[in-house]
Amino acid sequence: MKPLGCLINVQNFFAYMVAHSFGIRLVYPGSTALVQNTIGSVMTESRAKLIEKQGGRRGKLISADGNFIDTMLIDRRPKLNENGGGTGNILVVCCEGNAGFYEVGCMSTPMLLGYSVLGWNHPGFGSSTGQPFPDAEKNAIYIVMQYATTKLKYRTEDIYVFAWSIGGYTAINAAAMYPNIKGLILDATFHDIIPFGDKMMPSCLNGLMTYTVRNYINLWNSKYLQSYNGDVIFIRRTKDEVMNIDGVEDVKSNLGNLLIEDFLWTRYPQLFDKDSTKILSKRGKSDEFDALWQWIRSSDNSGRELLLRSWGYDEEWCMKEIETTQKRYPEWNLYIGREMESNQKVKMIAFFLSKYVVNYDSVHCTPLPSRYFRLPWHHDYDPSTASQHFSTTEDTI
Repeated sequence: MKPLGCLINVQNFFAYMVAHSFGIRLVYPGSTALVQNTIGSVMTESRAKLIEKQGGRRGKLISADGNFIDTMLIDRRPKLNENGGGTGNILVVCCEGNAGFYEVGCMSTPMLLGYSVLGWNHPGFGSSTGQPFPDAEKNAIYIVMQYATTKLKYRTEDIYVFAWSIGGYTAINAAAMYPNIKGLILDATFHDIIPFGDKMMPSCLNGLMTYTVRNYINLWNSKYLQSYNGDVIFIRRTKDEVMNIDGVEDVKSNLGNLLIEDFLWTRYPQLFDKDSTKILSKRGKSDEFDALWQWIRSSDNSGRELLLRSWGYDEEWCMKEIETTQKRYPEWNLYIGREMESNQKVKMIAFFLSKYVVNYDSVHCTPLPSRYFRLPWHHDYDPSTASQHFSTTEDTI
């Protein structure tokens, strides 16, 4: 046993060195001096505009590990002498990508829509200190959420967490820590970071790469998303040159696809096969999984619409099935599909795909247009608001 222990120690030593030298910088290039020096003047100018033109309020938070986290609040709540209501009472907490900063990142989209917005920079990005390892990221988003709910006095149930790309990791952790948030909006987010390593590293180093990632940079979003039972929406960019790892035109290789699949079969397990031994992120084998992947592989809205028609998609029937199941079971999502035939399960899967997924025909770094910033579908069925909650639009199918 002693030689084996030595081998493990050697592997761990090399994994630690890889992660703490170039590994974390490859995963988060925004933490490097090169990137920050290149756009430093742009960040300074953009930060000044947020303060001067948008009434931004900058805050410096201290996380549990001692890192300073730089934040920016755009508070759109109505003043005491103004009428209440409106989107300003809703706070959108933004989680940036691996080379994104609140000064020049995804904050702009919810700002244009009139929401209150709270941006923050990853540890080691801009004026935030530290390095963006997973524990530091979790500590950062925890203190950001604490700041939003205690100091800024936003109600948890009035907060959406919006993430772009690798920001999905911190957003999902925020949702797990604060399960009563209004919802989670994930734009161009992947299921697991391992496939990026497989693509970038020589095959002879895959073992070391996997060990390094799992022990030091384990951004396994599918796994963590299981800890959150609230509302979610996925924005999938169909021409994403980063997420489509087999080529920009190959939407079936988009690393968000497995995130969507894992989410659906863990949240609605009775719609898929009953094999409890399935491994997370390994696609299942059944007619229901085949139908799901037919939809996922389709590269345009017309192809997805054709599939829905061929499956006999019936939104009214789906709504009634949800309502019936909710009346019988408080945790209805675990039981929906229990007494359905395979073709009925496929109809229900199609329904959920239309509610949980927005397809945006664009590349990875294009700022998200406001018309694609969709709020998550809410699960509760209320007949009086059915047309609002279950409406279908062209962009979501």
